[in-house]
Amino acid sequence: MKLIRSIKKGDAGPDVLALKRALKAAKMKKALVLTRRFGGALDKQVRRFQKLNGLPVDGVYGDRTHKILLPFFDAYGRRLLRQAPKLTPQEEKFNRLLSFMEKMSRDTPGYLYGGGHGEPLSGLQTTQALDCSSSCSLALDHEGMFNDDWAWVSGTFAYQYGQPGGGKFFTVYANGEHVWIRLHKGPYWRFDTSPHGDGGRGPRLRKLPRFTGRFAARHWPGM
Repeated sequence: MKLIRSIKKGDAGPDVLALKRALKAAKMKKALVLTRRFGGALDKQVRRFQKLNGLPVDGVYGDRTHKILLPFFDAYGRRLLRQAPKLTPQEEKFNRLLSFMEKMSRDTPGYLYGGGHGEPLSGLQTTQALDCSSSCSLALDHEGMFNDDWAWVSGTFAYQYGQPGGGKFFTVYANGEHVWIRLHKGPYWRFDTSPHGDGGRGPRLRKLPRFTGRFAARHWPGM
């Protein structure tokens, strides 16, 4: 059972309060601070909690994390957790993709034309200066949604990535000059090296939209 829930009332939702009570009882309250990502899901502090307890560090509050904290939940908290909806494999994959994009946004030193090309994706780091196509290649490759060991240029994305058309979770928009990723779930509108009024240059998650005209829409099968 995956325990990422949609907290429509924000950080004061009943399941959030139940989780805080459990953490306090476990004397780990400082290890887990709640954020609004995915409408109230847990962000970097859940990874810290997982790391401290030898769990897979993936930013998802799931089975093994739940098992450690369960003894500290009161009856009300355990009832809420039993009611928590399961995530589909596609939702889990998208959440991991978004987590990696968040890391790239935090780590990036900025934009560099041609950055990330000429070396395999396995050797690229999120702390490198990348361009639009190498950053999209790296993010998609991280979750197994890319069919090459080397970054593509934007024009290759336009005619070769996945399948034509928009996706359910994200859509890759590309032409001969630029490529970016439209996000259909979560709090962000796009992953893009071009600001269009939102932040500086470089691979970052952005909340402001941009026009999709002149771009070919592509998506990964099932996503």
